Amino acid sequence: MRKVALLLALCVVLAGCGDSFEITFNERTREDIDFENIIIDETDPDYILLLEAEFFAWGGVGYAGSTPVYHYSFKRLFEKENALDYFYMLESNANNQGKLYALCALFYLDYDFFYTLIEEYSETDEEVTFMSGCSMIIGYEMNDLIRTDGRGMVRLRNNDDTTDDWLKRNFRKSFGVDFYGGGIPCMLMFRVERIDIIDEEN
Repeated sequence: MRKVALLLALCVVLAGCGDSFEITFNERTREDIDFENIIIDETDPDYILLLEAEFFAWGGVGYAGSTPVYHYSFKRLFEKENALDYFYMLESNANNQGKLYALCALFYLDYDFFYTLIEEYSETDEEVTFMSGCSMIIGYEMNDLIRTDGRGMVRLRNNDDTTDDWLKRNFRKSFGVDFYGGGIPCMLMFRVERIDIIDEEN
């Protein structure tokens, strides 16, 4: 496998301090995954729900900021012993919304494959139904979620890094997120991990 290194020099310099962004990963394509020997329960209701997800959202939706049903399914699949197999299959077989949920999981479960996919997805002309707060956008360009370059975009150092860490390093209160910089997967995972607390607060 070839070593891939991407370097994006971000012009995020506040108070003389900022992050440069470098991704180093081993290219890992679909051909490297043994799909024929992956065994999952294709009747699992959480798998089916994400397979046919009606929208993608990384945060709360609606006026009350309610947790989307897909986040519960994501959490249950992510906690399975063979979680990686489920998300491999979702990335391969789901509709575009489901593929984005799968990408979020793969950021944590298979970092090399995630960034190989990001190179592919950033060139796509596919569309997705995306929900943010009360707004549901049908026909949103998927590659705008995959990668958006510009000042204030979160760029995590690795999948142990967090948006909070990035904000502290860059002295920022406002920011943007995409898949490329790891911000969207991190935001979804943060919410999923706090589902029980969020439900109690609501």
